[in-house]
Amino acid sequence: MKNIKYKRIVSLGLNYFRFNSFDGAFLQKNSIDTVRLNFSHMEYEIAEKTINYFKKNYKNIKILQDLQGQKWRVSKDFRKNELLIRKGDDVYFCSNEKYLSLYKNNISKIFIPIQMDGSFSTLRNCETISMKDGSMEFKVLENKSEKDEYILAQANDSIMIRPEKSINIPNVARSELSALTKKDKKDLEWGIKNNLDIIVLSFVNKKEDMLSLKKFIEERLEKNQKMPAIWAKIETSDGYKNFEAILKESDGVVLGRGDLIPELGRFESSTAQYDMLNKFKITNSKKEFIIATHIFDSLMSKFNLYPSITNLNDIYQSIVNGATGFMLTNEVGYGKQPQKTIKYLNDYLEFLENRK
Repeated sequence: MKNIKYKRIVSLGLNYFRFNSFDGAFLQKNSIDTVRLNFSHMEYEIAEKTINYFKKNYKNIKILQDLQGQKWRVSKDFRKNELLIRKGDDVYFCSNEKYLSLYKNNISKIFIPIQMDGSFSTLRNCETISMKDGSMEFKVLENKSEKDEYILAQANDSIMIRPEKSINIPNVARSELSALTKKDKKDLEWGIKNNLDIIVLSFVNKKEDMLSLKKFIEERLEKNQKMPAIWAKIETSDGYKNFEAILKESDGVVLGRGDLIPELGRFESSTAQYDMLNKFKITNSKKEFIIATHIFDSLMSKFNLYPSITNLNDIYQSIVNGATGFMLTNEVGYGKQPQKTIKYLNDYLEFLENRK
């Protein structure tokens, strides 16, 4: 009998829904205990079919709903399917509401509307805007976010911009934003009706965000309906700063490294991970601490036969420092070797679980 100790969570992304790269039997064989539905890009019809499939055939595999939270993107209203921005170009980032009038009256300039739920003035202290997991930055030249709802910035490299491209803006007043966006509330009501096992709120900044989530769920539960587990995804500087208070109001935390890295910077995010793990271990908590994203980057390409020793060391050091599980995201959603990645995660965790 397998000695299962660490949680294995797989995000059902592009490879699963479009290419059917792995199925329930394969996941069960590889000890996957939870599947993640990413509601940043999820259609209800597809989600419902997926939930019914697992509940009918693989009842031991839990369903996790990952709410988008205060994730910022290039708006769907962006007038170009794609636009190449070159190094040194001046770019005006603006609110979605301001975009239509600015674009119409200044067609010679580059405007990028930011899709966000809340006041654009939240960005009043920003000095940089980044994309591509923080590898591409825009230096802020003029910040008019409070009065005129735009920010003038200069590109430090070339990048192709498309609608819905992810945007990270560090050191801003995220704590002023509502915990649940309009989209989150709609998705959450759907998730409650479908009795999902775990609800994860992204971009949690303070304990009040989790209290709001819990209250929203409790007010909508039917009689005798079980309360789902609620987890907080930590991926901002405020979330890191308020980690201990957030943990107290949560059943678990997910370290979202994909957004934490551009929000904190590569150097600080590496130390922040172990700082939070240390605080988690000190509490002697029976809760979950899940490491997500950048687990097996080495297997994203089809050319690597094996995971890098760097990836394996990262998993091992995370476990030594108190992590309770891992979540595969882009590695299986967009990676070229999703099955191999899942199998390697399980094989390596089995190896660690069976070590004396």
